[in-house]
Amino acid sequence: MVRAILEGRKTETRRPVTEKHLFKLGIDPENAEPRLLRDLPQTPFGRPGHRLWVKEQWAEQEESPSILYRADVEHADGIKWKPAMFMPKWASRITLRITSISVQYLQDITEREAKKEGFSSRMEFAKAWDEIYQKKGFGWGRNPLVWIIRFRII
Repeated sequence: MVRAILEGRKTETRRPVTEKHLFKLGIDPENAEPRLLRDLPQTPFGRPGHRLWVKEQWAEQEESPSILYRADVEHADGIKWKPAMFMPKWASRITLRITSISVQYLQDITEREAKKEGFSSRMEFAKAWDEIYQKKGFGWGRNPLVWIIRFRII
């Protein structure tokens, strides 16, 4: 998805609304619905205007102080990639500014929104979603509430 961000094809992302999020916001998970999560002064992902830095697979070059990014390398033989989750902020090359945050049920995503997620179709998005979130209890079939974070590169 890093390439999609760099190419301008990905301008929004979705993340599950978790019970932990709801408790912190003082909302009963049994009664959660999109209208209760509108116009919040703060969300777990920030608020419009806040910056996010993108983590991606990366490697430090031994012979120089520069960094390689997996999204830029076609043939990665012999390179020891570090997982994105361990990327420090100083190594990030992409900073995003949140333009809006909203909430919807996952299956309400439109074809147009799936394209803004960087996918060619809604069904391609659904398949990728399940690969990440099915085992965590937020699968497509459960139709969970999701945060929609819209952004632009700065």
